[in-house]
Amino acid sequence: MTYRRVKDKDVWHWCKNCSGWPLSKYVEEETKPSEGEFCEECKGKERAGNCRG
Repeated sequence: MTYRRVKDKDVWHWCKNCSGWPLSKYVEEETKPSEGEFCEECKGKERAGNCRG
């Protein structure tokens, strides 16, 4: 799974259909980051089964 966050921000996104999915000026990790926060919208999409990763 790919995780992205906007540079200089602490919130990680992993659902490509999230309204906050960064498209530019982002940092990307291939494994779950050990620091930072995780997007509430992505969490909700994952719980609902409609997270596109």
